[in-house]
Amino acid sequence: AQAGAEVLQLERFSPAALTALRQRLDAAALRPLLAPAGGVTAANALDYARAGADFLVSSAPYFAPPADVKVVIGPSRL
Repeated sequence: AQAGAEVLQLERFSPAALTALRQRLDAAALRPLLAPAGGVTAANALDYARAGADFLVSSAPYFAPPADVKVVIGPSRL
């Protein structure tokens, strides 16, 4: 982060460790995106989001059964 990284991929960080890192980075006025990876599951994804993750990294799509996915691109609904 101090070297200017825009994204930090956090391998095997717990939600508590992610929270502690986010606090240290905020105190140092550093704001890279935090991306926890390894151990992130559907059961704990919300914990990581609440801990300060900007996005989640998962290999689940490689192991999940096939699924039909529909994507619609259009104007924003914000």
